[in-house]
Amino acid sequence: IFLFGEVPTLVQALGIVLVVVGIVCMREVDVPTADGAAASTGNPGGAQRRAWFIVILSCCLIEGIFGTIFLVVKEWGLEESRNLFILLFSAWASLFSLGIVIGQRKLPNSMEIRFGALTGLSIGSCGFFGIMAMIQLPGIVFFPTATALSIVLLVVASFVVWRERTTVMQTIGLFVALVAVLLVLT
Repeated sequence: IFLFGEVPTLVQALGIVLVVVGIVCMREVDVPTADGAAASTGNPGGAQRRAWFIVILSCCLIEGIFGTIFLVVKEWGLEESRNLFILLFSAWASLFSLGIVIGQRKLPNSMEIRFGALTGLSIGSCGFFGIMAMIQLPGIVFFPTATALSIVLLVVASFVVWRERTTVMQTIGLFVALVAVLLVLT
């Protein structure tokens, strides 16, 4: 909106507001027991929850920066530099990961290396196809579509791989977020 002058319609603005409502509904809450204490539902404690919140918030911020850079690639006519951007993006991720490994003073085992390589390959592929889609679509279409698909894939993976179940409020939040993304697309 501020950098590229993509002003949302009233329906899109409603969708943007509903995104926040959906996120608030999807948060995990502790269920109080009869004595007033929070039930142990496997949720992390307050300090750990704050640490995860900071990590997730940082990821969202970094994703927003890279998403904006995707748009800059298109707006400034840098389509031919997209592969260099993906290479630099991967290099920063590799340096960050290397810093974590050095900080732990422990070499990763073979499973961690395979998992890291597959993760890097998938992120690199997403970056490549994301830039290609960004070049061909307006940002107001690309970002909500990518977000909606990410939400759906994450929920499916949570059900299938980790066997997680959502509360009624989280399910409502999920649907509100998806409706919000659809409103932004209109």
